[in-house]
Amino acid sequence: MQHLPAIKKALGISAVYTTAFSYLQKATEEEKGLQVDMLMERADQIIHLFEIKFHNTEFVLSKDYAERLQARIQAFQRLSKTRKQVFLTFITTFGLKPNKYSTSLVNQSLTLDDLFLE
Repeated sequence: MQHLPAIKKALGISAVYTTAFSYLQKATEEEKGLQVDMLMERADQIIHLFEIKFHNTEFVLSKDYAERLQARIQAFQRLSKTRKQVFLTFITTFGLKPNKYSTSLVNQSLTLDDLFLE
């Protein structure tokens, strides 16, 4: 979470108080487990759920992967019992290729360049 100030700057929320954390819910007989490597909870009642992908070209979000991400967001909301708005935020090497899945599901997308620009 060492890049949190750069991520906040790239998202345009440097002045907003945030807490970054990971989330792990072990599987039970009734429920599949869930692991989220990075979440950022904002003081304005928004949680960013980050999906971080390293790829040698623009990342293309497929229908299948979009469905899995939607299920992941819903599982996090249900298991954490949050009432806050959850934003799906991608961080990718070279960006997220716009298509009907990325534009309908992803709230914000950052590249590594966004994080390391001064």
